[in-house]
Amino acid sequence: MAKSSRRILLVDDDPDIVHVFNKGLADKFKVDAFSDSQQALDHFRGHAGQYDLVLTDVRMPKVSGFELAREVRRIRPDITILFITAFAIIPDEYKQVFPSADSSYFIEKPISIRKLEQIVTECLNPR
Repeated sequence: MAKSSRRILLVDDDPDIVHVFNKGLADKFKVDAFSDSQQALDHFRGHAGQYDLVLTDVRMPKVSGFELAREVRRIRPDITILFITAFAIIPDEYKQVFPSADSSYFIEKPISIRKLEQIVTECLNPR
């Protein structure tokens, strides 16, 4: 399958997760991957128009996934944001950040690359 022109900002503080997800998604999408959430946010601020989707871990040092998402939404209210977490989903914390959002934006780790690619594809190409 040909590589899509769709671009993803991938953020997770675990460099191994970043490597695996980047490698798995890069065959189909253009991926800019960061293990430092502050660097990812700084990069997004300068390149916001290039992205179609943000895939971010929830719990990270410096800037949490929720804080990152809040800032991304201020810059690009229309962008799709997917949260990925190894922890139990925290609906109260999530609802404080995105009161009208659907909790289906959460992806639980561990996840296969095939399933992750499927979710990302579905989010970028809604029916």
